[in-house]
Amino acid sequence: MNIKLLSQKNTRTYRFVKNLSTTVASMVVFLCLSVSYGQTTIPCADGAFNDTYCYTANDTTEIVYTSDTGFPLKLTFIEGTVELNFDEVVILDSDGVTNLNAGNPYGNTGDMSGFVFESSGDTITLQVTSDGIASCVDGLFVPLNYDINCLTCTDPTIEFTNDGMCETGQQFTIGVDITDLGSSTSITVTDDQGSAAQTATTAGVLFFGPYPATTGVTFTVDTGDLNCDFTSGIIECQAQGSCDVLDAGFDMFIDCETFCTDLVADYIALP
Repeated sequence: MNIKLLSQKNTRTYRFVKNLSTTVASMVVFLCLSVSYGQTTIPCADGAFNDTYCYTANDTTEIVYTSDTGFPLKLTFIEGTVELNFDEVVILDSDGVTNLNAGNPYGNTGDMSGFVFESSGDTITLQVTSDGIASCVDGLFVPLNYDINCLTCTDPTIEFTNDGMCETGQQFTIGVDITDLGSSTSITVTDDQGSAAQTATTAGVLFFGPYPATTGVTFTVDTGDLNCDFTSGIIECQAQGSCDVLDAGFDMFIDCETFCTDLVADYIALP
């Protein structure tokens, strides 16, 4: 029998096959489960498509994504873990053969967060080839959470930095350093603290703040194309640089016969 579960953007079909086999002594019932997510079409005009997957033991599922306009696809892992050295994450390119994740099958010691893959054509496929022991459905690993975007644009290059004024009672500013606008002609940046939006049409630095030293700030970047828009993580104040102790010269010793005065020296450090 086939049971179809309808989601917002795709159809997932679960097939249950039950075979009965009779022996002389007893009847043995085998229940075989085959799960197929088929092919999910990504509407490029809608921006990022978010999906999750929690793999099973001996998993053979292939999750296929195809863009509706023929543009290549980008898969970005937000979070998710797998069993190190045993459960491999496979990302197949549009040819269905080339593994884009051959160099890091377990991510960063099992953590897939932050890994990004781009297809050469309009299709990208996710697999987890697991062993028969520990798995995500057993509650031992974090489900894979990821976004799929159509590559209708080129991402901008942006770095967020702060001025290091992080002591209690101080206020800090954040510089949004735009070194490349990508394919955008203008980029608008806003924060979640109520600051006025700022727009850049050329490479440069936008300054936001000041913020109280203990404030975490999140930025939203609007590129004019949903597939290249993004939201930063929470940015907190961090002291910049390191302190070097200055050489105050040779130590001085005074031999007092009748009266001594304690000499106190302070170390001076430059940030």
